[in-house]
Amino acid sequence: MDAVTQTLHQLRVSTHALAWSLWSELGVSSWTPTRHARWGIELEPLIVLTGSLPEADVRLRNEVIDWCVTN
Repeated sequence: MDAVTQTLHQLRVSTHALAWSLWSELGVSSWTPTRHARWGIELEPLIVLTGSLPEADVRLRNEVIDWCVTN
């Protein structure tokens, strides 16, 4: 794996983990530890980020849709 491919892969993994962590802070059920208790979370960008993740996680997408409908 070349350096660019490795960097892109790590960026995708980190972005996916960030999305799970932020949604977890908002009450979405997950095993991801919450690390952003002191952060303000902007919902609209988070929704767009989650919808644009290149490797869509079906469970995350479904949890987010449920959360949006409920809240």
